[in-house]
Amino acid sequence: MSFISILDGLMLGDGCLQVPPQCKNARYTHGSKHYGYMAYLSNIAKLGRFDVNGPVYVPHTLKSNGKTYDSYHITVNTDPFLTSQQKRWYITKEKHIPSDIAITPELMLHWYIGDGSLNWYGKNNKKINSIRLGTYDFLCEELQYITEKIYVETSIVLQRRKSGFLETNVKDVYKFLDYIGLCPVICYYYKWQTKDYEKYSNMRNSCFCLHEDNQQPSLYL
Repeated sequence: MSFISILDGLMLGDGCLQVPPQCKNARYTHGSKHYGYMAYLSNIAKLGRFDVNGPVYVPHTLKSNGKTYDSYHITVNTDPFLTSQQKRWYITKEKHIPSDIAITPELMLHWYIGDGSLNWYGKNNKKINSIRLGTYDFLCEELQYITEKIYVETSIVLQRRKSGFLETNVKDVYKFLDYIGLCPVICYYYKWQTKDYEKYSNMRNSCFCLHEDNQQPSLYL
């Protein structure tokens, strides 16, 4: 398991690297409505010998409707390695996809968990049409080269849509799910949960194993 690949996947979504005031190194912050995923990421960071705070409960209120939603946050405290990654991702004050980004199953897995979805159609939305990935308002040329890299590595075609996401065609849906592998946490299993995929992949029940705290993978930077 590569921490850089995981971090790059998170940064393609909602991940944030920033240098706090009066600090010389960067820290990483991340939030999710699911405690289980934040605990999973916290364990991964701890395997990398990083100092981690959280998950902590931070309820989030939307200005648009005034409703409050559950939210859990982790902070990976300042570290020279995170500073090097912050410089990769923030050429300006905005996030930019690094030109040296490497496409791996781990990167695509965490991008999908954080900012991906299954797109359904048909009567009662029972058929899968595509997989969509959010793109965080990245530049057109950045999306162009990352989709090219994804195609070279995986042969999966992603089209950029005007509404601001990348989308597979229907024939690449199961290829995409096979490439990223099993869902590591129960709370996001719904992004894999299709009868068609369970039948296609033939890997449920007997071999499907979700993350538990006592089953921690090895990690390298």
